[in-house]
Amino acid sequence: MALGSEGAARILMRLGPAEVEAVSKAITGIKAVPRDQIDAVLGEYQLVSREVEAMAEGGETFARDALEKAIGTQRTRSVLDRIKPRTEPEKTGLRGASPDELQAALKGESPQTLALVLAHLEPKVAARMIAGMTPELSTDVLYRVARMDKVAPDVLQLVEKAIVRQSQVAAPQELTITGGPSVVAQMLNALPTGADAAILEAVGAREPALAEQIRGFMFVFEDLCKIDDRSTQRLLRDIESRELAIALKAASEELKAHIMKNMSERGGAALREELEMLGPVKVKDVEAAHANIIAVARGLQEAGEIVVERGGGDDDVIQ
Repeated sequence: MALGSEGAARILMRLGPAEVEAVSKAITGIKAVPRDQIDAVLGEYQLVSREVEAMAEGGETFARDALEKAIGTQRTRSVLDRIKPRTEPEKTGLRGASPDELQAALKGESPQTLALVLAHLEPKVAARMIAGMTPELSTDVLYRVARMDKVAPDVLQLVEKAIVRQSQVAAPQELTITGGPSVVAQMLNALPTGADAAILEAVGAREPALAEQIRGFMFVFEDLCKIDDRSTQRLLRDIESRELAIALKAASEELKAHIMKNMSERGGAALREELEMLGPVKVKDVEAAHANIIAVARGLQEAGEIVVERGGGDDDVIQ
């Protein structure tokens, strides 16, 4: 109300339907607010905002932000995936609870609360919870996770206390969450094959660009080293030599070796020569080449020539 109709509208546009309804209902019940009370509320909000902004954040969130600025999104995911087992936090509180315990504790909670909790869980645990939801609820929850950014610790503490009060789940330790498309992609990757399609389609109906971002994280360039030799040879037939060279400029040695192994002697020699002649390449050009090759791989997957199997075991396999 203090912001005026235009300022209020800009904030209301960022809220979900239930939140808009709740805020609107509260506004209609307020006739007048003294100036000193308005100043006190805004002063408290400003103080909390400063405290949140002043917090020094490390861990995976900081590493991801810094790496993305330095080497781009696709390579960042590859780097974090390789080092994650060494820095995995101890499973306490919500992370240590079973999916059944969490389902019971969160029964009847709002989609926003479910999104906060799922973003904190291991992707495979979150996927098991998603599988137990209705299609409408799972879409709403994952849409909120994809749109979620860093969440202030005081908000998380309120959610934590509410969950603990009504369940036997132990209080989580230092609960911090960062959502986004990459987090949703990890959850969908952990679902059985085909279960992600309906969710992505529903998210795409709300926000096509967001659904495309999620798809981009679900299949990245470094994943090509998991494709078997026959499928790799099939994929290489549809990729131009120069574009492949640009894409491999930022690839791991493992992926380069895998590609070379599946090329003819003459083709491999030509590719090595192309790589030597390239010189420095802009990050945006490398990422564009990655995106084009991933699009080709997706097309082959949809045609049944590359099959992605997920959700059954501990390791993802691309045939």
